[in-house]
Amino acid sequence: MEEAVEQMKDLAQKSLSATSGTISVAGLKDEVRIIRDQWGVPHIFASNVEDLFYAEGYTHAQERLWHMEFNRRLASGTLAEMLGELPLDIDMFMRTIGLRRAAQAAARFIQGKGDKLTRTVTGAYVRGVNEFIESHLDSPPFEYRFLGWQPSPWTLADTAVCGLLVAWQLSTNWDNEILRADLIERLGEKRAHDLLPFYPSEASLIIPSNGVFRDMAASLLECQKKATGSLGSDAVPPGSNNWVIDGSKSTTGMPLLANDPHLLIGMPSVWYEVNLVASEFNVIGATFPGLPQVFIGHNERIAWGLTNLGSDVQDLYIEKLNPKNRRQYLYQGNWEDAEVCLEQFPVRGKEEPVTKEVLITRHGPIIDSILQGMAKPEIRKGLRQTVALRWTGHEPSHSALALKGLLKLNASSNWKEFREALRLCGLISQNVVYADVEGNIGYVANSIIPIRAKGQGLVPVPGWTGEYEWTGYIPFDELPSAFNPPTHFFATANNKIVDDDYPYLITHDWLPAYRVRRIVQMLTAREKLSLDDFKKMQADVYSLQSQELIPLLTRLKPKNQRQNEALDYFRSWDFRMDRDSIPAALYHMWYLKLVQNLLRGKLGQDIYEHYFYKRLLTNCFHILAMPGLLEYPTSYWFGDGSRSNVEKRDELVSASLEQAIEELTKTLGPDMSTWHWGRLHTATFRHPLGVIPPLDQILNAGPVGVGGDEYTVNNGGLDYSADFAQVVIPSYRQIVDLSDLSKSISMHSTGQSGQPASDHYRDFVEPWAKVEYHPMLFDKETIEREAAEVLRLVPSGGEKLTRKKRKA
Repeated sequence: MEEAVEQMKDLAQKSLSATSGTISVAGLKDEVRIIRDQWGVPHIFASNVEDLFYAEGYTHAQERLWHMEFNRRLASGTLAEMLGELPLDIDMFMRTIGLRRAAQAAARFIQGKGDKLTRTVTGAYVRGVNEFIESHLDSPPFEYRFLGWQPSPWTLADTAVCGLLVAWQLSTNWDNEILRADLIERLGEKRAHDLLPFYPSEASLIIPSNGVFRDMAASLLECQKKATGSLGSDAVPPGSNNWVIDGSKSTTGMPLLANDPHLLIGMPSVWYEVNLVASEFNVIGATFPGLPQVFIGHNERIAWGLTNLGSDVQDLYIEKLNPKNRRQYLYQGNWEDAEVCLEQFPVRGKEEPVTKEVLITRHGPIIDSILQGMAKPEIRKGLRQTVALRWTGHEPSHSALALKGLLKLNASSNWKEFREALRLCGLISQNVVYADVEGNIGYVANSIIPIRAKGQGLVPVPGWTGEYEWTGYIPFDELPSAFNPPTHFFATANNKIVDDDYPYLITHDWLPAYRVRRIVQMLTAREKLSLDDFKKMQADVYSLQSQELIPLLTRLKPKNQRQNEALDYFRSWDFRMDRDSIPAALYHMWYLKLVQNLLRGKLGQDIYEHYFYKRLLTNCFHILAMPGLLEYPTSYWFGDGSRSNVEKRDELVSASLEQAIEELTKTLGPDMSTWHWGRLHTATFRHPLGVIPPLDQILNAGPVGVGGDEYTVNNGGLDYSADFAQVVIPSYRQIVDLSDLSKSISMHSTGQSGQPASDHYRDFVEPWAKVEYHPMLFDKETIEREAAEVLRLVPSGGEKLTRKKRKA
């Protein structure tokens, strides 16, 4: 094994591409300088916009070509062509959903109807990626060499599909529709309601109600119950935090803005930091490799941060197919022809491609399988109804306009221009906070949200009646928005942002309010806050969620010495889930046993796993339901018998604690004083190929012990089914100081480079775990002074080619 590891390291070393020196490339008008600082962040200086984004495409490909390849193939349903039969089911699901079809249509839209800037930028970016690919066919990145594969040219549709993949991963609330239907079928309406409570009324709202709009809230269970099915999903829903304060609350007298998006753990990092400088662009922040725009960051005038809004932009429709012609479906009494797509799937190692027919109704593609999870994706088949998926991402103009809008956002200089940019890019639904150098702060809930003629998108609905159609989208100017509020701050954490008086339905599936409540507590605890205060806030692991449930434990009478020892830890706990916390480890093991004991028998294994273990975006129902079930115990959930329901509840709480102690003794040893949360709760950054020895030693990073959980500000979203491993992370942290932009700081999770032999492949892991930062260098003089590497791209026919590879 050691010899194989050394061979892989040598191959990785040989795959490094040049990050300093001079390279002659085709397609540039003038020379471009790419200055990398000591953290590997490139600052790209060009004389014109076309050269700027050409160089960014080249840079993305240098550092992240495999990352881009994997994402475009995942989204396009072509992994099996490169990796063999194993991912074929995932390919079939993704091709059925149709991200690639939508991306190709978006590319045609841009080329035919797009504005000049979008065509120029995306065209230059694609050419830059391809210049790197074509010039490195004899020395492609490590993963290609290992697989014996060559990268194919990059296209505009590839860029569009990477954007659609982001939108898809942040909008999969169709999962909740089937879960609700399953629960109703299994338990009936009354008991299902116990597990699907309304969003808590005490949750912090950032847009106050005027009390004059009609009530849009309807009973959660007054909905169609005709669809059934079983599926699973990911272990923990992604989330995010952002907040901003104006100068009256800042020690600098100017706004401070913070953002940390919570996304699935992985290797390399989902983000790539870059500074883009040419004519109207001088912007720095986090990009998605494959897409040219900065998603989170600042320019010379404004700063912004994003959290997922979680708006309901997907609906499932039950379709009736013609028994005499399965390519027709019923709509308002008539048989309509479905669009038929014959999809072919080349599979590496097979001579003939696999084929599949995809039917598309007026509502969208008919799905016959369900994707479980994005971190460890698998497919479950066997839907018992014919179900079509409608999604805003299927409309080509939405993704095309989003690319335009993000470019305009990067170049915006004030609130008006910022809002006009957001007007175009609602495909990826976000809470957006804003600050500018004039001292203003703002907030926009930005999304393309359907208006339904009937129903509220809670469960699958009949598609044949025409009653449940989308009649339009919420007008942008009627989406929640505010500017310079009297509170002097905004804060969001995927929480409910409007009262029930708001005249449109955004979603019913808000995430619990624990994180935003804690953020507001910290924002209001002091009169003025500094950048250091913001750093402490992003590192905060205080648990409001555990604080609610701990009284159930601390009032127990211990049944033995081990229980008494555990309860002593709980009684003295400060509710901080630090990685060296003992009560944090005890609490999570107890909570796992409690949920198992209370729900598994009633729900059955499949629905229990879907409800608790395998969850997609906004399924946090168990966290909302458990306090009510425990505070108001009933015989249905706690069993029959002569004892009171309170006694039965307390017995279950005690039994679950005993089981937790037994389990931790097996896992961590008999000495309770060593049961630190970070021994259970670890973060391991796994590359898609890192499951294969010895590649795991070359491509993966970690594990590192971490604190927090899903509901602390420093998000430590964990997988209860995988030994409490962290699966959702603060993927990027940013704090922008509008009094002096050069004092702004950031950090993402693993490293800038996707090249395993690079110094910057995993150099961010330890600082990320410790919630440390690097400066966002923005002043040109400072950037040049702090330069670690300089790469000059010159037009073909210029200086003689010289290349210096980054050392290992």
